[in-house]
Amino acid sequence: MFKSERMVSVELPGGREITTLVDRHQVIPDREVSPTEEYKGQVKVTVVQVKNNSAIIDLPKPVLTQGTRLVVPREIIKTT
Repeated sequence: MFKSERMVSVELPGGREITTLVDRHQVIPDREVSPTEEYKGQVKVTVVQVKNNSAIIDLPKPVLTQGTRLVVPREIIKTT
């Protein structure tokens, strides 16, 4: 992992968790943190499509076990 990267884990409803590495500029921490500190925050994603109660999103980089595209519940997406 490079200094400019952060490992992020996203907990999805139903207990599913995904983990990926992203550029540090793609992470919005919930508070001021040091680079080695674990914290909660948000990951910047691209919303591809919203339909009914779900959304198709693209993560900044592929998840370690799959590609960049995920289907997630609509309610976990926040706009900034």
